[in-house]
Amino acid sequence: MNPKPAQRGGVPIVIGVHSPAAMRRAARLGDGVFLLGQDPDALGSLLATLFEEAEAVGRPPEDFEITVDAPRDRASVATYRALGVHRLVLGVASEDVSTVSTTLSDYIENVLTD
Repeated sequence: MNPKPAQRGGVPIVIGVHSPAAMRRAARLGDGVFLLGQDPDALGSLLATLFEEAEAVGRPPEDFEITVDAPRDRASVATYRALGVHRLVLGVASEDVSTVSTTLSDYIENVLTD
Protein backbone atom coordinates (compact mmCIF):
# COMPACT_ATOMS: atom_id res chain seq x y z
CA MET A 1 0.00 0.00 0.00
CA ASN A 2 1.24 3.47 -0.86
CA PRO A 3 1.99 6.06 0.18
CA LYS A 4 3.70 4.67 3.25
CA PRO A 5 3.04 6.40 6.59
CA ALA A 6 5.49 9.23 7.19
CA GLN A 7 5.58 8.35 10.87
CA ARG A 8 7.94 5.62 12.01
CA GLY A 9 5.90 2.62 13.17
CA GLY A 10 2.91 3.52 11.01
CA VAL A 11 -0.29 5.38 11.65
CA PRO A 12 -1.29 5.62 15.33
CA ILE A 13 -4.37 3.62 16.26
CA VAL A 14 -6.78 5.57 18.47
CA ILE A 15 -9.55 3.44 19.95
CA GLY A 16 -12.92 4.86 20.97
CA VAL A 17 -13.74 3.63 24.46
CA HIS A 18 -16.52 3.93 27.02
CA SER A 19 -15.98 1.03 29.42
CA PRO A 20 -13.25 -0.64 31.48
CA ALA A 21 -13.17 -3.61 29.08
CA ALA A 22 -12.60 -1.29 26.12
CA MET A 23 -9.82 0.45 28.05
CA ARG A 24 -8.08 -2.86 28.64
CA ARG A 25 -8.31 -3.65 24.90
CA ALA A 26 -6.97 -0.23 24.02
CA ALA A 27 -4.02 -0.71 26.39
CA ARG A 28 -3.08 -3.90 24.56
CA LEU A 29 -3.80 -2.86 20.98
CA GLY A 30 -3.91 0.92 20.61
CA ASP A 31 -1.73 4.00 20.67
CA GLY A 32 -4.37 6.24 22.16
CA VAL A 33 -7.96 6.43 23.31
CA PHE A 34 -10.92 8.65 22.53
CA LEU A 35 -13.17 8.56 25.56
CA LEU A 36 -16.71 8.72 24.29
CA GLY A 37 -19.28 10.58 26.36
CA GLN A 38 -17.37 10.53 29.63
CA ASP A 39 -17.71 13.19 32.27
CA PRO A 40 -14.62 14.24 34.23
CA ASP A 41 -15.73 12.35 37.35
CA ALA A 42 -15.73 8.99 35.54
CA LEU A 43 -12.56 9.63 33.59
CA GLY A 44 -10.10 9.04 36.43
CA SER A 45 -11.12 5.44 37.04
CA LEU A 46 -11.16 4.63 33.32
CA LEU A 47 -7.68 6.06 32.87
CA ALA A 48 -6.48 4.08 35.88
CA THR A 49 -7.74 0.93 34.12
CA LEU A 50 -5.88 1.92 30.94
CA PHE A 51 -2.63 2.62 32.76
CA GLU A 52 -2.78 -0.53 34.91
CA GLU A 53 -3.38 -2.74 31.86
CA ALA A 54 -0.65 -0.96 29.89
CA GLU A 55 1.85 -1.64 32.66
CA ALA A 56 0.67 -5.26 32.90
CA VAL A 57 1.47 -5.82 29.22
CA GLY A 58 4.77 -3.93 29.39
CA ARG A 59 3.71 -0.68 27.72
CA PRO A 60 4.55 2.73 29.19
CA PRO A 61 1.28 4.47 30.18
CA GLU A 62 2.65 7.86 29.16
CA ASP A 63 2.83 6.67 25.53
CA PHE A 64 -0.97 6.75 25.21
CA GLU A 65 -2.61 9.85 23.81
CA ILE A 66 -5.87 10.70 25.58
CA THR A 67 -8.66 12.45 23.65
CA VAL A 68 -12.09 13.47 24.97
CA ASP A 69 -15.16 15.33 23.76
CA ALA A 70 -14.64 19.01 24.55
CA PRO A 71 -16.46 19.93 27.77
CA ARG A 72 -18.53 23.10 27.90
CA ASP A 73 -17.15 24.48 31.16
CA ARG A 74 -13.77 25.61 32.47
CA ALA A 75 -13.84 23.38 35.54
CA SER A 76 -14.08 20.25 33.40
CA VAL A 77 -11.25 21.45 31.16
CA ALA A 78 -9.09 21.92 34.27
CA THR A 79 -10.01 18.44 35.51
CA TYR A 80 -9.18 16.88 32.14
CA ARG A 81 -5.87 18.73 32.06
CA ALA A 82 -5.01 17.46 35.56
CA LEU A 83 -5.85 13.90 34.48
CA GLY A 84 -3.43 14.14 31.55
CA VAL A 85 -5.82 14.59 28.63
CA HIS A 86 -3.91 15.58 25.49
CA ARG A 87 -6.68 16.62 23.12
CA LEU A 88 -10.21 18.01 23.20
CA VAL A 89 -12.48 17.45 20.20
CA LEU A 90 -15.13 20.10 19.72
CA GLY A 91 -17.97 19.01 17.46
CA VAL A 92 -19.55 21.71 15.33
CA ALA A 93 -22.75 20.65 13.56
CA SER A 94 -22.52 23.01 10.62
CA GLU A 95 -20.87 23.25 7.23
CA ASP A 96 -21.10 27.05 7.27
CA VAL A 97 -17.62 28.50 7.74
CA SER A 98 -18.94 31.54 9.62
CA THR A 99 -20.83 29.34 12.10
CA VAL A 100 -17.80 27.12 12.65
CA SER A 101 -15.56 30.14 13.16
CA THR A 102 -17.98 31.73 15.63
CA THR A 103 -18.39 28.46 17.56
CA LEU A 104 -14.63 28.03 17.85
CA SER A 105 -14.06 31.64 18.87
CA ASP A 106 -16.81 31.46 21.49
CA TYR A 107 -15.38 28.21 22.88
CA ILE A 108 -11.90 29.64 23.16
CA GLU A 109 -13.13 32.85 24.78
CA ASN A 110 -15.70 31.35 27.16
CA VAL A 111 -14.17 28.00 28.09
CA LEU A 112 -10.45 27.89 27.38
CA THR A 113 -9.29 31.42 28.13
CA ASP A 114 -8.59 32.27 31.76
